[in-house]
Amino acid sequence: MKKIKCGTWFLIPINDNKFALGIVARRSSRGVLFGYFFQTDIHYPSEVDALRFPQNHDHVLCGKFSGVGIQKGEWPVVKQEQSFDSTAWPMPAFVRKDESSGIVYVSEFDPVTFECLRETKGDESILESLPYDRMMGHVAVEKRLKGLL
Repeated sequence: MKKIKCGTWFLIPINDNKFALGIVARRSSRGVLFGYFFQTDIHYPSEVDALRFPQNHDHVLCGKFSGVGIQKGEWPVVKQEQSFDSTAWPMPAFVRKDESSGIVYVSEFDPVTFECLRETKGDESILESLPYDRMMGHVAVEKRLKGLL
């Protein structure tokens, strides 16, 4: 399969006539992707010429995800940035809550290897302000975006 590169913009089908937009911001050596996802007014992939490519602060979702949707062609690639600036698309800290203890953790990851660099305890007030620490399959991304848009 073709290697997915940073700076790849792609469409994610939300329903029969609506698409979200995504960008690959990071790729680990193991092929795990990190990206940002955005709301669009695109109803058909052929409308991509009218698309406005947003900045990272406009995202509705960001996180680690599988590239299977791109590789299988279910998420059509619409643009490849030739000189992608990864500093404009940072990997944020992530948050998770341990279900058994109820403890909230904030995790920071290496943006190249995706290895956890540090994990600190936080409180529940931070749960909504940081992306949740999880790996999303392509179907999970689609379902999450459907719930958000």
